Amino acid sequence: MQLRKVYDSVRIKRDRNPLEAQDIAPILNAKNRRLRELGRSGHLIPIRCADYASKATARKLAKAIAGLGMGDRRQYLYNHLNGNHTIGFDVERDRSGVYKIFCFESAADPKHMEALDLLYKELTKKGIKFEIKSCQSQLQKDEYNCSVYTLAVLSELSKYDHAFDYLPTEYAEELTLKATKEIKIEENFTKKRTVKLDNMDKISWVKLSDMPTKVIAMSQSYQAMEQALKKSKDFDLDPAVFIQLHKEKYHFDQSNEQSTKYVNQRRKHIVDRLDASIKPMLEKSYSKFLKELPLLGLIDEGKVPDFHKEITENKAMTLDEKMAYIEKLFFVITEKYKIRGTLDSFEEISKVPPHYLSSLLLLRNEYLLHLASKPRTEYEEFFKNKLRSSPLFYKLEEHCKKIPSVMRVKSLSILFKELFPKQFVAEYYQTQDSCEDLKLKNPLTALFQENSRIKASEVMEQLKAFEKEYGGGPGENLFINSKIIDFLDPGLRQCLYYEPSTSLIKVKSGMDEETLLGLIESNGRISRAYVFTEDNQFYFYHEGNKPKLKAVPIDEATLQKIIKIASQQIEKLGSNPKKVLSLGNESIKEVCSFLRQENLNDICTLADHSPYDPEELNKKRNLLVLREIYIEYLSKLLLQDRKLAVRKWQEWRSSLLGFLDVVQKDSPLSPTARDAIMKLDVAEKESLEHQNQANPLFQKLSSTATSVTKGVLEKGLSFFKSANLKDIVSSYFSKEPNEQQNTWRYAQETHDALGFKLSMFHFLNGASDRWIRYERTSPPMNQIDEFGWKFNLSIHKDDVSKAFPIVAEVANQMNLGLFKIMCQAQANRVQNNDVKTMIGRELVIYPNANPELSAAQWIDILLKIEERFKKAGIRTSSDSCPASNRKLGKYVSYTHAAWTDEKMDIPFAEGIKETALEDEDLFADYVFDEITEAPRKKVASKKPR
Repeated sequence: MQLRKVYDSVRIKRDRNPLEAQDIAPILNAKNRRLRELGRSGHLIPIRCADYASKATARKLAKAIAGLGMGDRRQYLYNHLNGNHTIGFDVERDRSGVYKIFCFESAADPKHMEALDLLYKELTKKGIKFEIKSCQSQLQKDEYNCSVYTLAVLSELSKYDHAFDYLPTEYAEELTLKATKEIKIEENFTKKRTVKLDNMDKISWVKLSDMPTKVIAMSQSYQAMEQALKKSKDFDLDPAVFIQLHKEKYHFDQSNEQSTKYVNQRRKHIVDRLDASIKPMLEKSYSKFLKELPLLGLIDEGKVPDFHKEITENKAMTLDEKMAYIEKLFFVITEKYKIRGTLDSFEEISKVPPHYLSSLLLLRNEYLLHLASKPRTEYEEFFKNKLRSSPLFYKLEEHCKKIPSVMRVKSLSILFKELFPKQFVAEYYQTQDSCEDLKLKNPLTALFQENSRIKASEVMEQLKAFEKEYGGGPGENLFINSKIIDFLDPGLRQCLYYEPSTSLIKVKSGMDEETLLGLIESNGRISRAYVFTEDNQFYFYHEGNKPKLKAVPIDEATLQKIIKIASQQIEKLGSNPKKVLSLGNESIKEVCSFLRQENLNDICTLADHSPYDPEELNKKRNLLVLREIYIEYLSKLLLQDRKLAVRKWQEWRSSLLGFLDVVQKDSPLSPTARDAIMKLDVAEKESLEHQNQANPLFQKLSSTATSVTKGVLEKGLSFFKSANLKDIVSSYFSKEPNEQQNTWRYAQETHDALGFKLSMFHFLNGASDRWIRYERTSPPMNQIDEFGWKFNLSIHKDDVSKAFPIVAEVANQMNLGLFKIMCQAQANRVQNNDVKTMIGRELVIYPNANPELSAAQWIDILLKIEERFKKAGIRTSSDSCPASNRKLGKYVSYTHAAWTDEKMDIPFAEGIKETALEDEDLFADYVFDEITEAPRKKVASKKPR
């Protein structure tokens, strides 16, 4: 199966595209077997980390190198930072213990130098003796053959008995590379990162001309090959004659240059070898299937069998045998045409012959029919645990509908509703809806066609029919209302569009419309604008209108009111209205580059004019139709799932309420909708207050004090500070800072007498994801890498305020450098969230801030914290520590950012191995004792005598 996957992947990339890690691994295995058969030295090993641990590749390579025994030799295919570029290493540890490291790179990619610099640092940390030589060959001229080049060169180098044997004893180094101190590495089309290099002068840089002739002859440029051969001390032939023979050997064709050079021929050779390896296996496997599945032969002949007659009505087969037969036949076809399930594009599906697609759709419907014949307990178990691995999970209908020659087959979702009890269908859709072709179809899709006019009666007719079909008990009503909100969302989104700002332009009098239009369009950046003239004419320009410029009939008094509105905006922006509104010697002037929403609303109301083209106005009117309906169902949802309703209201409120008066005057909000909006606003306000309430003092304030009094009292808390550390941090925990925009540190307090300072920071959502940072000031903490090892403390959300002063006091007593703790709203959000990966990380202590502490000293400190937590009755946020962590105590676990920076659910054992950090685990000798709920040292097992 693995060979088949590689075969499929490599065949797709036969001529171009980089070969990836999964493509290379089995090829390396075959290559290693071949090397062993030939008795050559060297053993090819891929060095690559999981994507979440990409920064650890150099450390992983260093660990592999350091693990070599005396006389060992290995070759490594290295993907720096998990990039697509492959670099080769030939490494041998000689009999004196020195590591001889040769690095080959094919394309002068700057990541090569960064990799060497990091490798040099990692090996130096390990205190071993080593020597690095490297060749930045520039053999490669395309963007996708680095793996093939690296394999080819390492294979050639393995023919020599020892590393470095293929290099001259003396050679002139490439001094420009040796002197390099800085490089820029492209991260994407617009961004580059600068990398400082400290060790390039400690590496011996070998020129291509000093490499073996066979390596030089791999070049994709015959001109570069000729120049290198001329400089090579080991080459004594005529380079021109050699190159001509080279071209003849590899059947070089000038008109098909890049596919007929050495490396491209070698790439094809790899695919040909795979072809030869897998062909007999595939033929044998398929022959077996043809015997077991006679219907497969009919399909191969271009026929679509009557599966109902041949399988369903076949009395010789049991129900389970029929389902197994369908599964096998279905999966043979999907495997044959590489249909993967839910990820296939229309382009991929359209390549499958139509009679095979028709067969898949029909087979699946028969499969569902048999499934419905089973007892309810069995099909409930199937939908719960087996659906994803079954034929039902494949996404086929959407693509097949676009192919006219595919048989029209009843939709899987319609058949599902026909075959299974209504109650079960409703329960299925309430608990899961992951299978694409079983998903409930949005009944409003046909009404939401582009540029159509939406009618409230038609929308409600569809929604009421849906309610009738699936409605019922309270649980079902929650499902119904949340689903209807989902159905309406695409309609709302279709009504939204990018609205450019509306300008206000003044022009001289006496100008005809054609000249005026030309002047406006000469600006080049104005999409829409109101235009007034010195002789009191008023126009509207819109690039999407026909004609683009239209007169707007208003009287002089109205125009003066409009000019007054503009003057007030200009003055608020700090300019002189009289000066801005003066044309001077200009024929045309943009006096306001954008009209603020409130001013635009007033101008449109005065002019009784909407600043939209017909298509935009239709979208606005459709949104008004949907607004009333959306608010109606949102108010129902508020009674059933307050949190979800508030979230949807926050998402759509500005779009649903941000209409110009002139647009919504004929579609005012109904009294029912206004009442619902008030309730939604109250719910949102209460939700925010709940998140921001930090302690009982604020809870009391919110119920007894006015908002003004509350604000005064809140500010007073930060003014009257106690010198007692516990009071300081407790008061700070209750603080509600004014700085909401800045995501970095704010609300800073320094307490020099006690030797620490406090600050707050958040990431995206302000109060709802805010943290507090405790930092030692005496002695000052050195700058540390916060993306290293860390202790996580599990604290129940209602006990975070009690835990903070305890940890702060221990940190102050033990001189700890840095820890961070969630604010109350963040802890509430995390522990109420559906995504649980942050639970158990309510407080973070950074060991890097105290590098002087040993494992035993840290254990003592952590035990002090745990004992005080237990005494204070502090609860954990979860019974188990996060999956990415290793448990040390009831509350304490530890992890490393190398595998938790982007993903928080990588198991500790996998993460530490993948990032090559096992040797740095300070607590590898400790385990959590379930009985004492504390860490203890492992008992060393005695070796048998």
